[in-house]
Amino acid sequence: MAERGYSILGVELGANLARVARARLAEYPSVEIVRADFHDWLPSPPGSFDLVLAASAFHWINPEIGYAKASIALRAGGWLALVANHPRPGRIGSRARAFWEATDQLYRRSAPALVARRGIPPQRLPDRRPEMRRSGLFRAPERHTWRWRRSFDRDQYIGLLDTYSDHRTLARRQRMRLYAAISELIDRDYGGQAPREYRTELYLAQRMD
Repeated sequence: MAERGYSILGVELGANLARVARARLAEYPSVEIVRADFHDWLPSPPGSFDLVLAASAFHWINPEIGYAKASIALRAGGWLALVANHPRPGRIGSRARAFWEATDQLYRRSAPALVARRGIPPQRLPDRRPEMRRSGLFRAPERHTWRWRRSFDRDQYIGLLDTYSDHRTLARRQRMRLYAAISELIDRDYGGQAPREYRTELYLAQRMD
């Protein structure tokens, strides 16, 4: 990292995504995008980063490799931050809960394989603190959670769904049928706005000296 300044290095596996990221961030000279598999990437020089951040991505990484690689990248006392957003059904009686239940029927009809993956209860979400401790590379990890709401317009919401890997792996015709049904529901019953609730989890751990 630049001395007393800050630079950002993004590690992206996909060639197309790396190209898009470079284009969108071209006006920020302190941001660099490297196309690499994090499992194989080597920080240069080691110990040169203050923060390693994985946003809804660390579940793709072998934890034995991921924690070791993060530790190598971080300076002594640097921090590892793992953050993920988990969609929730919403409070009983809320518009978010009504929208969830309505879309649940559409998933059961058009993409039943995805139903079980939606809205995993908080008690079933994996706690990363034990594996972070077992790595022996970080001080006592912390977990912070909070809930929040947001409304998406129809195009925003369909665009969001189309970034999810489980949705992207559906056959195109099946995926388009699901999106069309959800779009119709949003326009017809929710005034063009999709109400959603989320639970965010943030894990923080400081590298051992």
